[in-house]
Amino acid sequence: MKKNTKTNLLKMAAILIVITIISNVFIGYRLTPESAVKAVRFYPAEAPVILLNERINSNCVFYLVDAGEQYYTVYCKKTKFLWRGYVGSSGQEKTESGVELLNKFWVGEDVDAGWVVSISHDPEVRSIRIKSGDTVIQREAPLNQPVVIQIKTDDRSDMDVKFEAVALSSSDEVLYRLDYEINGNIVEMGKYGWIPERG
Repeated sequence: MKKNTKTNLLKMAAILIVITIISNVFIGYRLTPESAVKAVRFYPAEAPVILLNERINSNCVFYLVDAGEQYYTVYCKKTKFLWRGYVGSSGQEKTESGVELLNKFWVGEDVDAGWVVSISHDPEVRSIRIKSGDTVIQREAPLNQPVVIQIKTDDRSDMDVKFEAVALSSSDEVLYRLDYEINGNIVEMGKYGWIPERG
């Protein structure tokens, strides 16, 4: 009788483990961050192409994904031994001119940092510079290649009010500024991105 009870308990434990694994796989958990980012269910039918990845820490990796007609930003978080991808932004149709803001996001918890992700289609743009407090970060902006700049901050609101970003020419002339679009005296709150500095 005891042997049957023990066997039944082992069978139930095995069934519970299998159900847990299947449900975790179904909701997007994977063994590696690369497989987790590809398992995100928000992509269109076309298979996503990973353009770049940045390891934030041992438990978090940021990805920029090309899914055909749109870019997606995804960050993957590790929970115990499994990874899951979370869409940071989507629905951004590609353009072929100017500078695109692909995403501006902040990760709290043990990370406390923000990222600005852009891509330049303007051959005159050579670099992107961000000033946050006393910190100035400048990165080269190769044509049609994503540029990622990290801003260390423990306050999400800093990502909205406490940094300035400009796209520069080879002679450090400001070509674009990251800001809200302005029509006359009206700030278009829904239109935030890289605004040409020149008329």
